[in-house]
Amino acid sequence: QRFDLWIDAEFLTRFSALLTGVSGARTRVGFHAPEVDRGRLHDVQVPFNNYRHMIDNFCTLVTGALEAPQGDRPLQRIVPNAEAIARIGDKLAARGLRVGEPYVILNPNAGELALERRWSVERFAALADALAPEFGGKLVLVGARSERPYVARMVEAIHASERVIDLSGETSLDELVALFADARLLVSNDTGPLHLACAVGTPTVAIFGPETPTLFGPRGPRHRVVTKGLACSPCLNIYNGRTVHCRFAITRCVTEISVEEVLAVAREQLARPALVEG
Repeated sequence: QRFDLWIDAEFLTRFSALLTGVSGARTRVGFHAPEVDRGRLHDVQVPFNNYRHMIDNFCTLVTGALEAPQGDRPLQRIVPNAEAIARIGDKLAARGLRVGEPYVILNPNAGELALERRWSVERFAALADALAPEFGGKLVLVGARSERPYVARMVEAIHASERVIDLSGETSLDELVALFADARLLVSNDTGPLHLACAVGTPTVAIFGPETPTLFGPRGPRHRVVTKGLACSPCLNIYNGRTVHCRFAITRCVTEISVEEVLAVAREQLARPALVEG
């Protein structure tokens, strides 16, 4: 294609670096760190800073590529399209959600790269049972198709099942955006849907264990992070292949987060007038 500029936004896997190297682009830009041998095929090597938020790292990557001055760059909010809004509305209506009825979304999943980030489905179920009687709306569960069996375990553990709508494996990406757009709140592990919800503008409660909110935590007053801050946490980083090597039999940074802690933050989020008004 004879590209003038190629920006490699990956910072972990080497495949994208190889692809960048053979792209034939006039200028090739990417992250580089001496400990991770993946940046030598880039003409412009941008340092990846493990102590700066990913938004800042990515902005540094682009400004380094374009030789542009750095500064605050607020992210543009993702807006759902009309077709996706209609489709997700039909799916919710078929499950008994009335027009205008509020709902909270729960995402008990985490990407396969590090399943240790998951707060247990039993605690998510206990959170659902605690929220159901005081929230007054529905609880919508989400997840990928491959995660449906895991979400089903959560559904089985919830006593207030009549308040639950399980949409795991049933939403496309644009439908998920539309679902987030009208949600009162998302409670989620540290994983992709959390960041998509932040991009939409959905208020969130994020549960962090072996990963660090310093890099990946949601930013802004609409978002709250629950983490234990143990001395050994975080342990995931680009220098160990983002692999958990826990010194305990179980990942205490996740298992020691109580239902009461997450419930208290969720209550605070739902009680804030600015969030209620969207």
